[in-house]
Amino acid sequence: MNIRKIGLAGYSFDKGGIVKGSAAGPDRIRGRNLLDRLSRLDLDVTDFGNAKSEGSGSIAKDSFTAEESEILDVAEVLQATQNIKSIVSNILSEEKFPLVLGGDHSISIGSVAAVSEKRQQEGKKTGLIWIDTHSDINFPATSPSKRAFGMSVAFLAGLIDGNFKPVAPIPMENIAFIGLRDVDPGERKIIKENEISAHTIKDIDLNGIQKTVERAIEVASKSTDGFVVSFDLDVCDPRIVPGTQTPIRGGLNFREAHLIVELLYESNLMKSFELVELNPELDQDNITADLAVSLIESALGSTLL
Repeated sequence: MNIRKIGLAGYSFDKGGIVKGSAAGPDRIRGRNLLDRLSRLDLDVTDFGNAKSEGSGSIAKDSFTAEESEILDVAEVLQATQNIKSIVSNILSEEKFPLVLGGDHSISIGSVAAVSEKRQQEGKKTGLIWIDTHSDINFPATSPSKRAFGMSVAFLAGLIDGNFKPVAPIPMENIAFIGLRDVDPGERKIIKENEISAHTIKDIDLNGIQKTVERAIEVASKSTDGFVVSFDLDVCDPRIVPGTQTPIRGGLNFREAHLIVELLYESNLMKSFELVELNPELDQDNITADLAVSLIESALGSTLL
């Protein structure tokens, strides 16, 4: 995979979340001169378009397990995640680096699974660095919202049987969370029982960004040859990201967010990068959209000198 050759994909879907509007996120990011700005980094970008939930009407309700049936809008979520998985698989088949834009965070059920499956076919394991206020590792039974965006990591780790279970689950010993500050009781139990690496905002305050990212990289790359990165904009403080559906005070500031993705890029171990949860309907003067573009630039090698 050549990180200088980028395959761009969007997830024009928001029914995996609570608040509608993030389906417009990918096109809003594109509209903030994303392609022109990436071309200035000498990146060759091919846009593979957006995945939606088209085709969900053909999925029979009785094809879901009882557990999956608790998920709201489950058929549309399944189709949307299958559609983004197909697009990312096409990007990988052309040996391009996947840059994936959300949409809500159910995106990862398909986008991350595409990468892990491809790498399993090559005899390799894949780690996951999840940069988010939320751990998104609920089961349907423990989820307060019953929305898929809060279950993505549980599906990716293969903890839930059924239609969403990936062919190549991410090993839990290779999952690292960065930036947690809102974790449900059921999620806390899963993280502790499985000893998943979790770095909260408090850990960042105590240890600093560099050490936190270094530890996450160590976990995600142990016995693997790399990792995927999923960045939820709500990990940042609402003062710099007004356009997200679940804003919580006390998040990362502008410089901390950029430093995280810069360090991940410099590791040379990143196999895909996705950025999610921009809701243009909630944004103010494109503050969040412009931050999203600058974070993407940093994650793909933009430097001052």
